[in-house]
Amino acid sequence: MQPSTLERALHAWPPWGELILRVRAKLNFEPALLKSEEQTDRWEKEVGWDNVLEVGLEALQLMELPWYFGFYWLACFCAILKPSLELLNLNLL
Repeated sequence: MQPSTLERALHAWPPWGELILRVRAKLNFEPALLKSEEQTDRWEKEVGWDNVLEVGLEALQLMELPWYFGFYWLACFCAILKPSLELLNLNLL
């Protein structure tokens, strides 16, 4: 399976996006925070990346995905994701 196919499959799978949004809400995180050093510093002091990693690994366990998906999960957590019609036209074969 090509990485791009796996990426599209994850984004087409509702639990992937739902858990990212749920964790963002739980940890009071918005990707736009990363645009301002002041906001990022404040968030890091109040919440911190250690909490993101801990909760992210728990999310992967809930989805029954291996730990190494955590790298991509963290990238998605930090990214401004926009739904794409391309992701809905997924063909895994």
